[in-house]
Amino acid sequence: MTAAEIRGLVHLGIRSAMDDLAQRFENPLDGVRILAAQQVTWPDASLGCPEPGFSYAQVLTEGIQLLLLYEREKFDYRIAGIHGQLCETARPSSALDSRPLPGIWTRLADMPTSRGEMAAAVLDGKFYVMGGFGRGATAMEEYDPATDTWRNLAPIPRGVDHPAAAGLNGFVYLIGGLDGRWGPVDNVWVYDPEADTWTAKAPLLTARGALAAAALDGKIYAIGGRDATQDLNSVEAYDPANDSWESLEDLPTARDHLAAVVVGERIFAVGGRLTS
Repeated sequence: MTAAEIRGLVHLGIRSAMDDLAQRFENPLDGVRILAAQQVTWPDASLGCPEPGFSYAQVLTEGIQLLLLYEREKFDYRIAGIHGQLCETARPSSALDSRPLPGIWTRLADMPTSRGEMAAAVLDGKFYVMGGFGRGATAMEEYDPATDTWRNLAPIPRGVDHPAAAGLNGFVYLIGGLDGRWGPVDNVWVYDPEADTWTAKAPLLTARGALAAAALDGKIYAIGGRDATQDLNSVEAYDPANDSWESLEDLPTARDHLAAVVVGERIFAVGGRLTS
């Protein structure tokens, strides 16, 4: 979080903890990260952090446990109401009850390659970011939420921006995109995480970029986007079993830069842009 983001925090208790940390370093914080923020019920009024020589009321006490990271050092804050205090004598026993604190964004490890107009896909508990403008055109990076770490993988065989991607059956599919000069491509590549290799697959029936993709019931759907001259309403389905595409019913409204998500047994095409 930047200093401006910290000043904009709505929760006064969390802001109090941030202010306390800033005073300890005698300068405004910039780059502090919230590693965890959870609502906790402790067995007494010490908030699980008793000070030597003090006694505390033995009553269930609700508060927030806030774990911050600044300059590679972790800071454990306990918050009750609007006041936050650094905990250096945490009890080893677990809290009676804890749950994620709603409404808090947590900054995680930055991507190795900064970029926009890329694609992302989820597979087996990790997510993959690929393609994009500039140096990111051939980049393929994997993020592991369990360790908050990124890993560089085999580069994309052909640089691309505005592609779509989907994870299916142990593989990541990279679909379409633009060639860096606003020219649509029909390339389809499949990435194998086990071998760290890319393989070309049957091309799209319609070359396009700024499209959306989603996987459902063993197939991948390419939705909307734009070709060299216009927005598209075409929808195509890819079957990995026979490496082939088929045309499906068109979108009611042509669009590019849209998103797609699967909920239950349906694909939702969301938002988008009309280039004209």
